Amino acid sequence: MSSLMFYSLAFFLCSCFTLSNGASDPNSIYKSFLQCLPAQSSKPDPSISTIVYGSVTNSSSYTAVLQAYIKNSRLNTTSTPKPAVIITPTKESHVQAAVLCARKLGVQIKIRSGGHDYEGISYISSEKNFVVLDMFNFRTVNVNIATETAVVEGGAQLGELYYRIWEKSKVHGFPAGIQYSVNWNEGDPKPEQNYLNQSRVLYKFMTEYVSKNPRGAFLNYRDLDIGVMKGTGKSGYNSGKVYGEKYFMGNFDRLAKVKTAVDPGNFFRNEQSIPVIPGSKSRKMTTLN
Repeated sequence: MSSLMFYSLAFFLCSCFTLSNGASDPNSIYKSFLQCLPAQSSKPDPSISTIVYGSVTNSSSYTAVLQAYIKNSRLNTTSTPKPAVIITPTKESHVQAAVLCARKLGVQIKIRSGGHDYEGISYISSEKNFVVLDMFNFRTVNVNIATETAVVEGGAQLGELYYRIWEKSKVHGFPAGIQYSVNWNEGDPKPEQNYLNQSRVLYKFMTEYVSKNPRGAFLNYRDLDIGVMKGTGKSGYNSGKVYGEKYFMGNFDRLAKVKTAVDPGNFFRNEQSIPVIPGSKSRKMTTLN
Protein backbone atom coordinates (compact mmCIF):
# COMPACT_ATOMS: atom_id res chain seq x y z
CA MET A 1 0.00 0.00 0.00
CA SER A 2 1.41 3.38 -0.97
CA SER A 3 2.40 5.92 1.70
CA LEU A 4 -0.09 8.42 0.25
CA MET A 5 -2.92 5.92 0.62
CA PHE A 6 -1.85 5.12 4.19
CA TYR A 7 -1.84 8.74 5.35
CA SER A 8 -5.11 9.45 3.54
CA LEU A 9 -6.65 6.43 5.23
CA ALA A 10 -5.36 7.52 8.64
CA PHE A 11 -6.85 10.95 8.17
CA PHE A 12 -10.26 9.59 7.23
CA LEU A 13 -10.25 7.22 10.18
CA CYS A 14 -9.64 10.11 12.54
CA SER A 15 -11.92 12.65 10.91
CA CYS A 16 -14.88 11.18 9.08
CA PHE A 17 -16.51 8.30 10.89
CA THR A 18 -18.05 7.68 14.24
CA LEU A 19 -18.78 4.32 15.80
CA SER A 20 -22.18 2.76 15.34
CA ASN A 21 -23.76 -0.03 17.36
CA GLY A 22 -26.31 -0.87 14.66
CA ALA A 23 -24.48 -3.93 13.35
CA SER A 24 -24.74 -6.47 16.15
CA ASP A 25 -25.19 -9.92 14.59
CA PRO A 26 -23.28 -11.72 11.79
CA ASN A 27 -26.00 -11.36 9.14
CA SER A 28 -26.55 -7.64 9.72
CA ILE A 29 -22.78 -7.06 9.73
CA TYR A 30 -22.55 -8.88 6.38
CA LYS A 31 -25.34 -6.78 4.86
CA SER A 32 -23.82 -3.59 6.27
CA PHE A 33 -20.49 -4.35 4.62
CA LEU A 34 -22.17 -5.04 1.29
CA GLN A 35 -23.74 -1.58 1.51
CA CYS A 36 -20.71 0.22 2.89
CA LEU A 37 -17.91 -1.10 0.67
CA PRO A 38 -19.25 0.34 -2.64
CA ALA A 39 -19.77 3.71 -0.92
CA GLN A 40 -16.06 3.86 -0.07
CA SER A 41 -14.96 3.19 -3.66
CA SER A 42 -14.06 6.11 -5.91
CA LYS A 43 -15.78 4.45 -8.87
CA PRO A 44 -18.24 1.55 -9.37
CA ASP A 45 -16.62 -1.82 -8.70
CA PRO A 46 -18.84 -4.84 -9.46
CA SER A 47 -16.25 -7.22 -7.98
CA ILE A 48 -16.77 -5.97 -4.42
CA SER A 49 -19.73 -8.26 -3.69
CA THR A 50 -17.60 -11.30 -4.64
CA ILE A 51 -14.95 -10.65 -2.00
CA VAL A 52 -17.30 -10.65 1.01
CA TYR A 53 -18.15 -13.92 2.77
CA GLY A 54 -20.71 -14.17 5.56
CA SER A 55 -21.00 -16.91 8.15
CA VAL A 56 -24.77 -17.03 7.61
CA THR A 57 -25.42 -15.96 4.03
CA ASN A 58 -22.88 -18.01 2.04
CA SER A 59 -21.72 -20.34 4.78
CA SER A 60 -20.11 -23.09 2.67
CA SER A 61 -17.81 -20.67 0.82
CA TYR A 62 -17.18 -18.81 4.08
CA THR A 63 -16.06 -22.01 5.82
CA ALA A 64 -13.72 -22.94 2.97
CA VAL A 65 -12.06 -19.52 3.01
CA LEU A 66 -11.78 -19.46 6.81
CA GLN A 67 -10.20 -22.91 7.06
CA ALA A 68 -7.84 -22.51 4.10
CA TYR A 69 -5.07 -20.87 6.13
CA ILE A 70 -5.68 -22.22 9.62
CA LYS A 71 -2.36 -23.85 10.50
CA ASN A 72 -3.28 -25.00 13.99
CA SER A 73 -5.99 -27.65 14.28
CA ARG A 74 -6.45 -26.74 17.93
CA LEU A 75 -8.01 -23.49 16.72
CA ASN A 76 -10.31 -25.08 14.16
CA THR A 77 -13.17 -26.39 16.27
CA THR A 78 -16.89 -25.67 16.51
CA SER A 79 -16.29 -23.67 19.70
CA THR A 80 -13.55 -21.47 18.19
CA PRO A 81 -14.75 -17.83 17.89
CA LYS A 82 -15.38 -17.01 14.24
CA PRO A 83 -15.57 -13.72 12.31
CA ALA A 84 -18.94 -12.43 11.19
CA VAL A 85 -17.47 -11.57 7.80
CA ILE A 86 -14.35 -12.43 5.81
CA ILE A 87 -13.18 -9.93 3.20
CA THR A 88 -10.71 -11.14 0.55
CA PRO A 89 -9.46 -8.02 -1.26
CA THR A 90 -7.95 -8.25 -4.73
CA LYS A 91 -6.81 -4.63 -5.03
CA GLU A 92 -5.58 -1.86 -2.73
CA SER A 93 -8.87 0.04 -2.89
CA HIS A 94 -10.62 -3.00 -1.39
CA VAL A 95 -8.26 -2.93 1.59
CA GLN A 96 -8.87 0.75 2.20
CA ALA A 97 -12.65 0.37 1.88
CA ALA A 98 -12.72 -2.61 4.27
CA VAL A 99 -10.81 -0.71 6.97
CA LEU A 100 -13.01 2.37 6.62
CA CYS A 101 -16.19 0.29 6.81
CA ALA A 102 -15.01 -1.61 9.88
CA ARG A 103 -14.32 1.73 11.55
CA LYS A 104 -17.69 3.12 10.52
CA LEU A 105 -19.62 0.04 11.69
CA GLY A 106 -17.73 -0.23 14.97
CA VAL A 107 -16.42 -3.78 14.54
CA GLN A 108 -12.92 -5.04 15.22
CA ILE A 109 -10.87 -5.96 12.15
CA LYS A 110 -8.31 -8.76 12.17
CA ILE A 111 -5.76 -9.06 9.36
CA ARG A 112 -4.61 -12.50 8.18
CA SER A 113 -1.61 -12.93 5.92
CA GLY A 114 -1.50 -16.70 5.51
CA GLY A 115 1.59 -17.65 7.46
CA HIS A 116 1.96 -19.33 10.83
CA ASP A 117 -0.08 -17.94 13.71
CA TYR A 118 0.30 -20.14 16.77
CA GLU A 119 -2.40 -18.42 18.81
CA GLY A 120 -4.73 -17.70 15.87
CA ILE A 121 -5.17 -14.02 16.71
CA SER A 122 -5.34 -13.12 13.02
CA TYR A 123 -8.67 -14.92 12.66
CA ILE A 124 -10.14 -15.33 16.16
CA SER A 125 -10.94 -12.70 18.78
CA SER A 126 -11.95 -12.20 22.37
CA GLU A 127 -14.39 -9.51 21.17
CA LYS A 128 -17.95 -10.43 20.21
CA ASN A 129 -18.08 -8.78 16.78
CA PHE A 130 -15.10 -8.89 14.45
CA VAL A 131 -14.26 -9.34 10.79
CA VAL A 132 -11.21 -10.74 9.02
CA LEU A 133 -9.36 -8.99 6.22
CA ASP A 134 -7.72 -11.97 4.48
CA MET A 135 -4.76 -10.91 2.34
CA PHE A 136 -4.09 -14.21 0.54
CA ASN A 137 -4.68 -12.66 -2.89
CA PHE A 138 -1.78 -10.25 -2.32
CA ARG A 139 1.14 -12.62 -2.86
CA THR A 140 3.30 -10.97 -5.54
CA VAL A 141 7.05 -11.13 -4.91
CA ASN A 142 9.38 -8.85 -6.90
CA VAL A 143 13.07 -9.62 -6.49
CA ASN A 144 15.75 -7.17 -7.64
CA ILE A 145 19.13 -8.89 -7.61
CA ALA A 146 20.97 -5.72 -8.68
CA THR A 147 19.92 -3.92 -5.49
CA GLU A 148 19.59 -7.14 -3.47
CA THR A 149 16.10 -6.20 -2.35
CA ALA A 150 12.67 -7.77 -2.61
CA VAL A 151 9.17 -6.30 -2.37
CA VAL A 152 6.83 -8.90 -0.90
CA GLU A 153 3.06 -8.48 -0.64
CA GLY A 154 1.33 -9.30 2.62
CA GLY A 155 -0.25 -12.58 1.53
CA ALA A 156 2.92 -14.24 0.23
CA GLN A 157 4.36 -17.14 2.17
CA LEU A 158 7.97 -18.03 2.83
CA GLY A 159 8.17 -20.78 0.21
CA GLU A 160 6.98 -18.36 -2.48
CA LEU A 161 9.67 -15.86 -1.48
CA TYR A 162 12.37 -18.55 -1.63
CA TYR A 163 11.18 -19.67 -5.05
CA ARG A 164 11.22 -16.16 -6.54
CA ILE A 165 14.74 -15.58 -5.21
CA TRP A 166 15.87 -18.92 -6.70
CA GLU A 167 14.43 -17.87 -10.06
CA LYS A 168 16.74 -14.85 -10.15
CA SER A 169 19.85 -16.16 -8.41
CA LYS A 170 21.49 -19.40 -7.30
CA VAL A 171 23.68 -17.71 -4.70
CA HIS A 172 21.30 -15.31 -2.94
CA GLY A 173 19.09 -16.28 -0.04
CA PHE A 174 16.93 -14.90 2.75
CA PRO A 175 17.31 -15.91 6.41
CA ALA A 176 14.05 -17.14 7.87
CA GLY A 177 12.62 -19.98 9.88
CA ILE A 178 10.74 -23.03 8.67
CA GLN A 179 7.46 -23.56 10.50
CA TYR A 180 5.54 -26.78 10.96
CA SER A 181 1.89 -27.25 11.79
CA VAL A 182 1.10 -29.21 14.93
CA ASN A 183 -1.94 -31.40 14.46
CA TRP A 184 -3.64 -33.91 16.65
CA ASN A 185 -6.90 -35.53 15.68
CA GLU A 186 -7.82 -37.75 18.60
CA GLY A 187 -11.13 -35.92 19.00
CA ASP A 188 -10.51 -35.73 22.72
CA PRO A 189 -9.59 -32.55 24.64
CA LYS A 190 -7.38 -34.51 27.06
CA PRO A 191 -4.45 -35.02 24.64
CA GLU A 192 -4.58 -31.31 23.76
CA GLN A 193 -4.27 -30.32 27.39
CA ASN A 194 -1.48 -32.86 27.84
CA TYR A 195 0.55 -31.42 24.96
CA LEU A 196 0.02 -27.86 26.14
CA ASN A 197 0.98 -28.81 29.69
CA GLN A 198 4.23 -30.34 28.42
CA SER A 199 5.09 -27.02 26.77
CA ARG A 200 4.35 -25.13 29.97
CA VAL A 201 6.44 -27.52 32.06
CA LEU A 202 9.37 -26.96 29.69
CA TYR A 203 8.83 -23.19 29.86
CA LYS A 204 9.00 -23.30 33.65
CA PHE A 205 12.04 -25.56 33.65
CA MET A 206 13.99 -23.16 31.41
CA THR A 207 13.37 -20.15 33.67
CA GLU A 208 16.78 -20.12 35.33
CA TYR A 209 18.60 -20.43 32.00
CA VAL A 210 17.05 -17.55 30.06
CA SER A 211 16.95 -13.74 30.15
CA LYS A 212 15.40 -12.06 33.16
CA ASN A 213 13.76 -8.75 34.16
CA PRO A 214 11.94 -9.19 31.91
CA ARG A 215 12.14 -12.71 30.56
CA GLY A 216 12.30 -12.21 26.81
CA ALA A 217 10.04 -13.78 24.21
CA PHE A 218 10.15 -14.04 20.41
CA LEU A 219 7.19 -12.35 18.73
CA ASN A 220 7.07 -14.86 15.84
CA TYR A 221 6.31 -17.51 18.45
CA ARG A 222 3.50 -15.53 19.99
CA ASP A 223 2.31 -16.87 23.33
CA LEU A 224 -0.85 -15.60 25.03
CA ASP A 225 0.22 -17.27 28.27
CA ILE A 226 2.63 -14.39 28.93
CA GLY A 227 -0.22 -11.88 28.98
CA VAL A 228 -3.03 -10.25 27.03
CA MET A 229 -4.44 -6.75 26.89
CA LYS A 230 -7.18 -6.24 29.48
CA GLY A 231 -9.49 -3.27 29.38
CA THR A 232 -8.67 0.22 28.17
CA GLY A 233 -6.89 3.29 29.51
CA LYS A 234 -4.45 2.66 32.34
CA SER A 235 -5.54 -0.95 32.75
CA GLY A 236 -5.00 -1.68 29.05
CA TYR A 237 -1.60 0.00 29.05
CA ASN A 238 -0.36 -1.79 32.17
CA SER A 239 -1.47 -5.21 30.92
CA GLY A 240 0.03 -4.47 27.50
CA LYS A 241 3.33 -3.50 29.06
CA VAL A 242 3.68 -6.98 30.58
CA TYR A 243 3.95 -8.80 27.26
CA GLY A 244 5.21 -5.75 25.35
CA GLU A 245 8.45 -5.55 27.34
CA LYS A 246 8.99 -9.30 26.92
CA TYR A 247 8.74 -9.03 23.15
CA PHE A 248 10.35 -5.64 22.54
CA MET A 249 12.45 -4.94 25.65
CA GLY A 250 13.54 -1.28 25.73
CA ASN A 251 11.79 -0.53 22.45
CA PHE A 252 8.35 -0.96 24.01
CA ASP A 253 8.13 2.66 25.23
CA ARG A 254 9.01 3.98 21.77
CA LEU A 255 6.43 1.72 20.12
CA ALA A 256 3.76 2.86 22.59
CA LYS A 257 4.49 6.51 21.72
CA VAL A 258 4.17 5.76 17.99
CA LYS A 259 0.93 3.86 18.57
CA THR A 260 -0.51 6.74 20.59
CA ALA A 261 0.37 9.26 17.89
CA VAL A 262 -0.85 7.23 14.90
CA ASP A 263 -3.80 5.27 16.33
CA PRO A 264 -4.97 7.03 19.51
CA GLY A 265 -8.39 5.35 19.31
CA ASN A 266 -6.78 1.89 19.29
CA PHE A 267 -8.70 0.86 16.18
CA PHE A 268 -5.98 -1.56 15.02
CA ARG A 269 -5.82 -3.93 17.96
CA ASN A 270 -5.52 -7.55 18.96
CA GLU A 271 -4.98 -9.51 22.13
CA GLN A 272 -1.29 -8.58 22.23
CA SER A 273 -1.12 -5.30 20.34
CA ILE A 274 0.85 -2.25 21.44
CA PRO A 275 -1.31 -0.23 23.89
CA VAL A 276 -2.10 3.47 23.80
CA ILE A 277 -0.45 5.56 26.52
CA PRO A 278 -3.26 6.72 28.84
CA GLY A 279 -3.81 10.44 29.21
CA SER A 280 -1.62 11.38 26.25
CA LYS A 281 -2.78 13.98 23.77
CA SER A 282 -2.92 12.51 20.29
CA ARG A 283 -1.13 14.18 17.42
CA LYS A 284 -3.43 16.13 15.13
CA MET A 285 -3.42 14.82 11.58
CA THR A 286 -3.64 17.13 8.61
CA THR A 287 -4.77 16.62 5.05
CA LEU A 288 -2.30 16.21 2.21
CA ASN A 289 -2.37 18.78 -0.54
